[in-house]
Amino acid sequence: MRDLLGLCLMAYMLAACTSDVEEIPAETRAINLGNKSYRITLPKNPNLLITRVPFVEDGVKVDFQPGRRQPRYLRLTLPAKTAPSSGRTAKIGNGGRLSYSLDDSGGGSGGTEVVLAGRLEFRDHALGIECRMQAEWYTLSDGEWCLQWLRTLTPAP
Repeated sequence: MRDLLGLCLMAYMLAACTSDVEEIPAETRAINLGNKSYRITLPKNPNLLITRVPFVEDGVKVDFQPGRRQPRYLRLTLPAKTAPSSGRTAKIGNGGRLSYSLDDSGGGSGGTEVVLAGRLEFRDHALGIECRMQAEWYTLSDGEWCLQWLRTLTPAP
């Protein structure tokens, strides 16, 4: 009886903890790089800003917090740099594979910047990836914040 009561209490606490998790409203957006088009699911946010990357042959920057003191953005570029040798990988979208590294790049008054840099390879081409975030309190794995969005990136048909 005591075990059953303990099991019921654990189930109740688990349900209470998971009920606070809310889904982020999202929408699919189109991005063009070179002669290819991509689709990516991004948070539905009127402040989200997608711009061309200056001084890069072909690039797009998705700014999740434009104008804020602590930047958080994703950059996709062509040509892709060589894959980092850190051994971190993730499966992406429609058969893509991301090889990446995480680094602490210093920072400023908003805290330390964490950078995820890598190469995203699809069957016949590759993209350069850079995700940055700045926070006063962080762990290096916080730099993987953009993987949830990158996993939805697929070449358009």
